[in-house]
Amino acid sequence: MRILVLSCAEDEFAEAVDYYNKQRLGLGFEFAAEVQRTFERIRRYPEAWMVFSCRASEMHHQPIPLRCAIPSS
Repeated sequence: MRILVLSCAEDEFAEAVDYYNKQRLGLGFEFAAEVQRTFERIRRYPEAWMVFSCRASEMHHQPIPLRCAIPSS
């Protein structure tokens, strides 16, 4: 399974990693590792997650934020 991350989400992610690293040394890297583990779970169990439709995004002419593609616990 391929996971597409919009460039604006990549920029926001990098900012979040920097922010968390400023709060506590290494915290941003822990956050990044958890995001990577989440992507791996999505790849491993693709049917466990809600279907993500690009068509819905096109209809509203708005990108769907990354948080909508990641399941909540």
